[in-house]
Amino acid sequence: MGARYDLVEPHIGIVRAPLAAALTFTVDGEFGPKGVSLDANGRCVVGTAGPTGYAGVLIKNVPVVPAGRFSAAQTVNNWMGGRVGDVVDIMTQGQIADVVGLVAGAAVFSEPDGDLIANVAAGNTRVGYTVEASRLIVQG
Repeated sequence: MGARYDLVEPHIGIVRAPLAAALTFTVDGEFGPKGVSLDANGRCVVGTAGPTGYAGVLIKNVPVVPAGRFSAAQTVNNWMGGRVGDVVDIMTQGQIADVVGLVAGAAVFSEPDGDLIANVAAGNTRVGYTVEASRLIVQG
């Protein structure tokens, strides 16, 4: 199972915006967590290069049709919110569980391409911090 939004107050911790470009999912149907921004039309752009700069963190998980019906498992990303114009939930404040690749007790930053890392560097934007290696606290 991939990362997921865990603790969030939807009326203050989530912003909804349409996608500017289709998301590319893993074979397990997972996307993110990635830092995102908004373009001049208010659409969600992966990375922090949009005019708004960093706007929040995006995670999107879609179902995978198991192997058997097809020769291999298929990610169903054409109707579950991964297309251009589909509205997604961008976390601005809350907790994300089951994150991989981070360390406990570290500040977390978004690189310009949206990757989340624990590295302060020019162009990186602070997202929040971890309380466990797999739990990210997003601060708006």
